[in-house]
Amino acid sequence: MTTTPEPVVFCNLEQGGRRRRMTGGILIAAFTLAGLVALHTTHAPLLWRAALVLPWFGAATGMIQALHGTCIALAATGMRESATGLVRESDPAVLAATRKRAGLVRLQAALVAAALTALGFAWR
Repeated sequence: MTTTPEPVVFCNLEQGGRRRRMTGGILIAAFTLAGLVALHTTHAPLLWRAALVLPWFGAATGMIQALHGTCIALAATGMRESATGLVRESDPAVLAATRKRAGLVRLQAALVAAALTALGFAWR
């Protein structure tokens, strides 16, 4: 009988960390949307909407980190949240998987930010 290896867990956030990131992402998205509406209603030059890519990226990063349970900064420093606070990840396989997942989070956030910024340009 063969045994299957245990899956590598790459979540480095506890529930509280996920909740904080989701809440922050939603708040940043709401303020960014309000900024887009303000730019639209004041007939600001379209190029000004390009500046919204940064807050869109922040909002997307927060929400996607919450969904994946992976904090980019914690992955980069080799840390993870625990019930007692931050601890260093000791398993190299878990750390590698967490860093790979963090790269995916960055990529997804960049794509979402680019798409939302493009939609802002398209809104006339």
